[in-house]
Amino acid sequence: MMNCRAGSLPALIKFMNNLSYKAKYRRRLPHLQPPGATFFVTFRLADSIPQVVINRWNKEKQALTRLLESLSPEETQKASLEFTRKRFVDLENLLDSATTGEAWLKDERLAQHVYQFIQNKDGKQYRLDACCVMSNHVHVLLMPLLIDETANSYHPLQKIFHSIKRLSAIECNKLLQRTGAFWEEESFDHYCRDHDEWIRILHYILNNPVKAGIVSGWRDYPFTYCSEMALQFVTV
Repeated sequence: MMNCRAGSLPALIKFMNNLSYKAKYRRRLPHLQPPGATFFVTFRLADSIPQVVINRWNKEKQALTRLLESLSPEETQKASLEFTRKRFVDLENLLDSATTGEAWLKDERLAQHVYQFIQNKDGKQYRLDACCVMSNHVHVLLMPLLIDETANSYHPLQKIFHSIKRLSAIECNKLLQRTGAFWEEESFDHYCRDHDEWIRILHYILNNPVKAGIVSGWRDYPFTYCSEMALQFVTV
């Protein structure tokens, strides 16, 4: 999070511009935000992955960046997709079997705060299809809404999650009586290529606490949400 002191207005303006809508943006990984797309986003606690793994991942991402510079647009998209899919599988396996980190979201007070902040802008900045707050990570399925129909401008995904993570981190840190990073800065995001993929992701999110052995049915988990629209496609 950026600390803006008095006299740093140009820096603040630059920071906020970086959160504005872009069809393609880069942080540590290449991200795509096609207009009107629905996104699967995963974000996690700051200490949920061992540093040795993060160091290895950073080297792999640097190698990917160098590779993408030599590829055609079609090859770039394919390579990026393959990389993010593999990274997501690695990430999920580590999070689900985590032996490091505080797992602060096991505290229902904290989980409730995060759950609430995700739902606060539903229908205003995005259409929330589903979400699930686990002990050390969160899954969200949503579609950013139009800001300006004439300009075909949508609420920026990066800004949506910057707000969710910032506000929830403040409240959670208060409850924990601590300071410092609560969330890992980088989130995993993937836009749904078609309706079938959207359904697979929906079921994946709802089934997360079941797969973890916390509950026998997804409806029994208090921090799983599924919209009425999405519910008609649920078969689990």
